[in-house]
This record gives sequence, C-alpha cells and structure tokens, in this order.
Amino acid sequence: MAVPGRHRRRRATAKENSADPRRRRIDRSVCEAATITGIPTNAELSDRLAVVAGRFSVARYIGPGNPFRAASLEHNGAVATKVPWAPNVSAMNTVHGLVDGNDLSVFARFFAETGQPMWIDVRPGDDTQLLTTRLVNDGFNAHFHISVLVGRPIEEARPRDSIQIDAVTASDLDAFLDVLNIGFKANRDHLAAVRDIQRFWLHNDGWRLFLARVDGNPAGAAILYIDDQDTQARIGYLASAATLPEFEGQGIHRALIARRLREANDAGCSLVTGQALFGSTSQRNQQREGLQIAHVATSWSDIGDPQ
Repeated sequence: MAVPGRHRRRRATAKENSADPRRRRIDRSVCEAATITGIPTNAELSDRLAVVAGRFSVARYIGPGNPFRAASLEHNGAVATKVPWAPNVSAMNTVHGLVDGNDLSVFARFFAETGQPMWIDVRPGDDTQLLTTRLVNDGFNAHFHISVLVGRPIEEARPRDSIQIDAVTASDLDAFLDVLNIGFKANRDHLAAVRDIQRFWLHNDGWRLFLARVDGNPAGAAILYIDDQDTQARIGYLASAATLPEFEGQGIHRALIARRLREANDAGCSLVTGQALFGSTSQRNQQREGLQIAHVATSWSDIGDPQ
C-alpha cells in the first residue's frame, strides 16, 4: 500500500543501473575495496579485532611499575582499562569487545569501584541488541562512532619525497613522545611529566615506534602493535599516530600507515587493523592505503549527554 503523501519509488532495471555512471562508480568502488583485502568481514572477525585493541590498551597503560596507576579487567572475551586519575579520557577508560549484555554489570562494578565513568565500544549485530538495550535502560548515551578497519600488510611502502621515517631508539624517544603528545593536543607544559610515564613503551613486547621527519625536523609519530595472541593469525594494529600541526597536509600520516603496513608484513602478520573516528581524515587515509571498514562501533558512556 502506498503511503499518503509519498511517491512510490520504481526499482531501476539492470539495464538502467548499468547505464547510470553514478551506479557504476559505486559498484566499482565496492568491488575494488573487496579486491584489495580479500577479507570477508563478519561478527567473528570484528570481535577478534576489538580484543586486539583491548590488549594494546592494557600494554599501553600498564607497564613495569604501573606508572599510569591503571587497572585492567578481562572477562568473557572483553577487555577494559581504567586510569582513575584521568577519568574523563575515553581512550584510557574503555571496554573493548563486549557483546553479551549480561556481562555489562561486571564491567560497571569495575569502574564503580573507583567512582569513574566508562566507555563501551559496541559493534552492530543481532547479538549485541541485549547489550544496547541494557545500556539505554541504565542511562548510557551514544557519544561517537568508531570505524574499525582491516586490511593486509604490504611488502614495500611507496617512497614519499622529503619524508624520512625511522624506527625509534632511546636517543630519539623524547622527540617521538613529544610529537605524539603534541599531536594529540597535550598541554606543552606537561610534556616532561607525560614522557616519564610513557618511556616503557620503547621496550614493550610487540611494539614498534616510528618517528617521521621532514628536512630533519620531527614531524609525525606512530605505533605499530604486533598481536600474536590471536588463535588464527598474527595481527598488526595501527595504533596511535599523530602529526605536528605545522606539518599537516603533507602526507605524513599516510606515510606512517604505509611504513607500518610494511613492518607488519616483515613481522609475519597476515592481517592489519586500525581504528579512527567515523568519517575522519584518519579513516580516509587508512582506506587510501588499502584498508576497508570491518564495522562501525558506537561508543557508549555513562558520563552524561554528549556535547
């Protein structure tokens, strides 16, 4: 039955579809994305990628001596980290890989112990409907959306003129950390203190740190995390990456993605994953380097209404 006031849309024929250049362009882009990776995306893969991100967070915030004074919890395939002295920083206080709504209370208690808010990244799917319903009923709000991407490593990265990328050593660790933190809008007056609690990253198992320079000047920084705990594949995670504001728009971020894809190949990875805010430049750059979106997650929080 036609809805009053609405025009019924006629389905285009196959001949009309093939003659429409807009439709040809859309179809070709979809096929090209599938051809680049050859990776069938599904809920099982999405859950594996989420757990990789969770394990990276644990390694990022809980090091020798626990300088971040952080805590973590793993339960039923989900992983959470919390940093009580930075309760409003979502990256530090997130649950990754939670699917079963019955497990929400376990993580809620974990964050309630320190009286702080929490964020939960929830992928789409029939099996997360109970979780979403309970989040709404418990007063959580959807704050933002995250593109989770997946792709293959590459054997060789295309050279970028004027951009030099080197693996970080002890001698340039401070420069690497400053670039990364400034790129993420850290207060420059606090850089020395932040460096002191991040230095252990250089020695983390499975971590590769990279510093990009332009004309000899530090310009960008990035981390590659090699996860060898997945039961089906070694997975490279394109973790934190940032470019100094004065060097933005020069292809540094893409160059750091390509370098890490090559390093992942050299490390024996068969899959690579990354995350970015949905529709962001970071997402587009990862897609330009051959990754495709596995799913778009919603980040829910009990911190209050999103601004």
